[in-house]
Amino acid sequence: MPNSSSSLNNAYYMTIFAEPSAPKDPCIYSAIQSQTVIVGANSTQVLRDYSIRQHGDRLENSVGSHFGKWDLRWKFIADDHWLKPNQVFCGEALDPKRSQRFSMNDLFRFSGGVGFQGFGCGQTMPLVSTGPTKLRVAAVGNVVNGLGSLRGKQGSYTLDGILDLEKGFSGLVLLRVANEKDDNSECHMIPHSMGSWVRARDIVHRVFHFEQEATATVLKQVELQYTSRGGLRGRMLIGPELGLAKLQVIVNFDELNHSERGSPLTPLPFLAHATCSFGNNEDGFSFQLIEGRAFRLAPGAPAIRFGGFGMITNGRGYYSDKQGVVLINGVAKPGSASGCLLIGL
Repeated sequence: MPNSSSSLNNAYYMTIFAEPSAPKDPCIYSAIQSQTVIVGANSTQVLRDYSIRQHGDRLENSVGSHFGKWDLRWKFIADDHWLKPNQVFCGEALDPKRSQRFSMNDLFRFSGGVGFQGFGCGQTMPLVSTGPTKLRVAAVGNVVNGLGSLRGKQGSYTLDGILDLEKGFSGLVLLRVANEKDDNSECHMIPHSMGSWVRARDIVHRVFHFEQEATATVLKQVELQYTSRGGLRGRMLIGPELGLAKLQVIVNFDELNHSERGSPLTPLPFLAHATCSFGNNEDGFSFQLIEGRAFRLAPGAPAIRFGGFGMITNGRGYYSDKQGVVLINGVAKPGSASGCLLIGL
C-alpha cells in the first residue's frame, strides 16, 4: 500500500473495538401493562485498538490493547420518536423478533482525561445467525461534548456489532473527529501505550475510502495505522482503487439556511443509497441507509458532515450469500461527498 497519509477532508478516523467489561445483565426493565419487559440497555464496555488491514484478497481484523471505557445507556423507541440528550423516557418494550429503533446516551472515557459525551440513534436488526438473546445492531451518534483534547471539536461516530442481552455490546465503533489544522499531521488524541494484537471474532469488517468524482464514486483501499510514539497516534493510508459506486446522497441543503436543523442537538435527516462494484464487476452489493444524520460544518456554509447505517442488499459474487451492515461517515456539499465506507459481514 502506498505510504501516503490523508486527513480525509481535514478529519481523523479511528476504529475502536468494544466488548463488555464484565459479563452481567445489561438490560433495563420496566413494568408495562402489568408485565416486566426489557426497555433498554445499560452497560460498560472496554475499549481496545482495532486494526483493519487487507493483504491482497485476505482481510485481517485485529484487536489490541485496552485504552478506555464506554458507558452506554440505550432506550428502545417508536419508529417516529425523536429524543434529545438526557430527555427522560421510559422506553418501549423490546421485541427481539423485529427491527426496533433505540436512542443512545453514551459516555466514552479514554486515557489521559480524553473522551466525549455522545447522543444518537440506532436500530436492532434481528438475524437468524445471532440467536434469540443476541441482536445485531447499528447506530449513528454525534459528539455532543468533547473532553480533554477533544473539547470543542466536532465529531460523529457509527457502530456495528452484537447486543447480547446477557452481557452487553461487542463490536466496532468508527469515530470521525474534525482536524482544524488543515494538514496531513497524525492524530494524537488518546495517550496510552500499545500492546499485543489478537484476531477479532464474530464480525469481519472492511473499510474503504470513497470520493465522489463527477457521476461516479471511487472506492479505494484504506488502512488505519497506529504507532505508540508519544502515545496513541493514528493515520489513514489510502491505497489503490478497488471499485466504483453509484452513490447518491439526498439532503436538503436549503434547510440549513432556514431552520435550526443541522445543529448538534437537532440533526438534519438525510438519505443515501448506492450500488458498489469491485474488480471485474462480478462482485458487489447495494445499500440504502436506514438512519442518517447530518450536521452543518459551519454557519452559512452549504456543507455537512454526516453518518449513517444500512443493510447490504442485492449481493453479487462474493457478497451473494452475505448478511451485513454498512456504515458511512464523511462530509458532503452539493454535488460531492467523501469519507469512509465500512461493511461488517
